[in-house]
Amino acid sequence: MRTPSDGHLRVKPVAAGSRQDVVVFEFGEVGTSRRLSESLAKSGDGSAIHAIDPIADIARSPGYVVLPELAERYARMLAGLRQDGPLVVVGHCSASVLALRVAALLRADRTVLVQPTKPDLPLIRSEYARIRQGLAVDEPDTTLNLDEADTPSDLYDRLDQALVPDEAAWAAGRGVSATSPALTFIVNRHRAWLSALLSSHEAVAATRCPDDAVVIETAERPGDWPERHPHRHVFPPDAKTDPLDNAELMKLVLNG
Repeated sequence: MRTPSDGHLRVKPVAAGSRQDVVVFEFGEVGTSRRLSESLAKSGDGSAIHAIDPIADIARSPGYVVLPELAERYARMLAGLRQDGPLVVVGHCSASVLALRVAALLRADRTVLVQPTKPDLPLIRSEYARIRQGLAVDEPDTTLNLDEADTPSDLYDRLDQALVPDEAAWAAGRGVSATSPALTFIVNRHRAWLSALLSSHEAVAATRCPDDAVVIETAERPGDWPERHPHRHVFPPDAKTDPLDNAELMKLVLNG
C-alpha cells in the first residue's frame, strides 16, 4: 500500500476568478473526453475553477492507495491555494467519496456531489471486465469472483497480477515493446483506476455526507450514494443533451 507523495499530486487551474474557489475531483479514465470542471468553467460566473484528477496522480506512482491518507495530502495542498472567498468542493461520480473526505478536512463552505456513485464490488467487477475487453481478452477470468472477505488491498494485488499477461499479450499483438512509454502509460492508468475504486470502496462505509451537501443526479443515470439525502436534486432525462451541457445543472453546482 502506498499514497502518492505530495510531489505527485497536481491541481489544474481551469478558470480564473475571485468570486469563489471551486475544486472539482473527477476520475479521468483513458479516453475520457468530457470533464465537469470544463463545463463549469464555461459558465463564466467569476468562480475560480480547479480540477483534480486522482487517477492521473496515482498513475505517477501506481499501487494501492489508502484513501484517508490521500485525502489528507490533497487537503494540505489545497489549503495553500485558498483565497479569501468561499470554498466549494465538488465530487463527480466515483470521486465523490474522496471529495467528501477532503471537504471535511478543509471545512469547505459548500460540498456538492454530481451523480455520486458508490464503488462497490459489482462496479469493480464491471470495470475490471471492461479493462480486459479493451485489451481484446475474450476468455472468462476467475479473478472476477472477488471475495468480500478479501481486503481491498488483497483484491488489488489479485487484479494487478491477473492483468500482467493480458497487457503483455496486447502489446505483443501490436508489436509494442514491453518498455514502451505507451504501454507503461496504459498499465499505470489501469492500476490507478482499480486502486481508486477499491480504496473508495474500502472508505465509503466510514465516509459521511453532511446534511447540507448538495446531491445532483440525472434521471437517466441516478446515483446510488448517499441514499435519501435532504438536498437531492434530480434532473429529468434528456437523451439529446449530455448532463455536462445542462446550464441549470451547472448553475446548481456553482450556486446551490
